Amino acid sequence: MKHEGITLVADAIHNQAEPRHYMTIKESPKFWLAKIEEQILAKSHTAIELKEVGLDIYPPVIYFPLKDVVTTHLKKNKKSTFCPLKGSTYYLDLFTDQSKIKDVAWVYETTIAEASEIKNMIAFDTSKVSLISH
Repeated sequence: MKHEGITLVADAIHNQAEPRHYMTIKESPKFWLAKIEEQILAKSHTAIELKEVGLDIYPPVIYFPLKDVVTTHLKKNKKSTFCPLKGSTYYLDLFTDQSKIKDVAWVYETTIAEASEIKNMIAFDTSKVSLISH
């Protein structure tokens, strides 16, 4: 839901139940690369950058189009979450010959109307995956 008068942030999307919880979604002008060690998980010129303010000011999250992600080693697990600003997620584990990394990424399978740009895009947990921009 957009509320132009609540913040000074243009085009912010607000949580209907808590107007101090808001975000912006924009196309990133950068080229993004996601990798673990030398294994490339994604690379994109068309990533989306999401910035959110809630209980904290969160670091930006980069969402990769599915076509730009190497999905051969990613497998959906049973974890899911819900965000009133974005919608419902499922999580992905990464399987390699050497290891399994749990909850390495997530996907918003169902979004609220205002967050539809990130629907079915993949975001990586930056505590487990390196994101590099150029």
